[in-house]
Amino acid sequence: MNKIAGFTLIELMIVVLIIGVLASIAIPAYENDVARAEATEAISLAGGLKPTIAELWWSNGSFSGISSGENGIPAAASFSGRYVAEIEITNGAIHALFKNQGVSPGLAGKTLTFAPVATTYGGSINWTCSSATISQALLPNTCSGI
Repeated sequence: MNKIAGFTLIELMIVVLIIGVLASIAIPAYENDVARAEATEAISLAGGLKPTIAELWWSNGSFSGISSGENGIPAAASFSGRYVAEIEITNGAIHALFKNQGVSPGLAGKTLTFAPVATTYGGSINWTCSSATISQALLPNTCSGI
């Protein structure tokens, strides 16, 4: 008698179910990781402006007047990237506005803010990273608890 080898329909359905469950868990986690990676571009672009803001703070003694288009700081439209539409500086605070298209839905059109906090010890500046509109799950780890 010939033995027939193969899978039954039930076995194939179980495999499809297992793959479906794993995909339903993995895809949202992957999307969050992609959004965090896109948000790091704002951190990188803002990092280039921090020394200029610190130098102006040392010269002026305050953050007022340290804004885009003033004191040698380029206009907001001149700073952009693949995911960031523009970087605007207002009274020393750096605001990164994400593009509306080509960006993760949780970041599209939203703003990430880096605010300077002058410390009394050593004359250094600490920077806070926050956003009122972006979920904490979509922000890089460097923006949590700063």
